[in-house]
Amino acid sequence: MNSDPSRVTLLVIQPDPADPIDQFEPWFVKAGVEWNVVQPHAFDRVPEELDADGLLVLGGDMSSLHDHHYPWLEDIRALYRSAAKLRRPSLGICLGAQLMAQAFGGEVALGDSGLEAGVVRVHWREEADSDALVNQLPNPLRMGAMHGDMIAELPDDAEWLAYSDMYPHQAFRVRDSSWGVQFHPEIGKMTYENWVSQYSGGDPVAVQRLEHGRKQFAQQEDVVAQNTALFASRFAAIVRAAR
Repeated sequence: MNSDPSRVTLLVIQPDPADPIDQFEPWFVKAGVEWNVVQPHAFDRVPEELDADGLLVLGGDMSSLHDHHYPWLEDIRALYRSAAKLRRPSLGICLGAQLMAQAFGGEVALGDSGLEAGVVRVHWREEADSDALVNQLPNPLRMGAMHGDMIAELPDDAEWLAYSDMYPHQAFRVRDSSWGVQFHPEIGKMTYENWVSQYSGGDPVAVQRLEHGRKQFAQQEDVVAQNTALFASRFAAIVRAAR
């Protein structure tokens, strides 16, 4: 565990090489956060216990339902439970949020409205007004997104914080230190473009949504970047305060 009062440490789990820390990086640097990246897709071992001030789990192309292909998914769920027991802040993004929901008893399923992609409008519920991470964010919050699975049921002890026009469970908090967001607060236009270029599905509706998302990013890139700065800075502050 970090004993230097001037340093804030973060463990980053990156399940997919195409989903890096991206636009969070400059804001974490500005906040004095140092991070170590574990890449289970490259055979890095996910630790059993969190030895950092906070935890960030990024997204990935794989499904949280496919443990038979990716046995380390359960290791990430166990790490969330370790962080919660230690009362250290955790943030799960997209796949990371789905794994968090599962870790605490929630359920994930194939999305019943199809692919959600582009720039989504995240609408905060009344419960968000008192939440330490999101209570000062714009409403609606415009952020990047791309996912096919959905969080079908939240954990029993989760606080439901936000929804989008397509999917209800866009943000939640478990207990007092674990947050999950279905959207992608860390990505910018270039990462989204890279994901679109890698899309191999043949669903014409999904392709149409992906292309519409390109137009949205072109029009709203500055707003998304501003919201990324707010989100990253707020999470960094929470990790520092919890030390």
